[in-house]
Amino acid sequence: PFVPFLTETLWTQLNELAKTRGIDAEFANSDLLVHAQWPTSNANWTNTGVEAQITTMQEWCVSIREARARYQIPPRQKVEARFQADGKTAEVLQATCPLLANMAGLDNPQISPEQQRTKDSATVVVGTAKVYLLGVVDLEKEKAKLEKEAGKLEGQIGGVDRKLSNEGFLAKAPPAVVEKEREQLRAMRAQLDAIKQSLSEL
Repeated sequence: PFVPFLTETLWTQLNELAKTRGIDAEFANSDLLVHAQWPTSNANWTNTGVEAQITTMQEWCVSIREARARYQIPPRQKVEARFQADGKTAEVLQATCPLLANMAGLDNPQISPEQQRTKDSATVVVGTAKVYLLGVVDLEKEKAKLEKEAGKLEGQIGGVDRKLSNEGFLAKAPPAVVEKEREQLRAMRAQLDAIKQSLSEL
């Protein structure tokens, strides 16, 4: 372990160059760093507003990074971002935008309530606001994936529909089981409608 020797050497040189050190008050000096007193915090330096902004920025950063991983975007590749946000959220994004852009790999981020999604954009939602990551969706691949999901759902819907049309099943199955099948059918049809809507938007 050579780092302690380096830090002690730097500490010794600092003692020679700046015998008096400290931010708001002089701290007790020491010949060796290992014997030096640990700095104490100052409650007056706490800024809860800035801390809240950073927490929100971190939430955006995590969500955007997850989207980048989902769409297999290389870490060094910058992505254009359009934030659809207003009010307090927009204020926080404006305040933390340079840091967020650096940490999440964003290029030319824009923030306003009027921002709209483009066909090749991925959508990331945080709270009531959204960010559109431009150019990350391969439209042909996305279309093929959605069509495959739609075909699978249509097959499942057909199976449940046939079961619910079978008088023997309806007569023998407990009412709770029948209702569960009907709920599943409604959910699958709603999912299929959502997929078809996404396909039409492509």
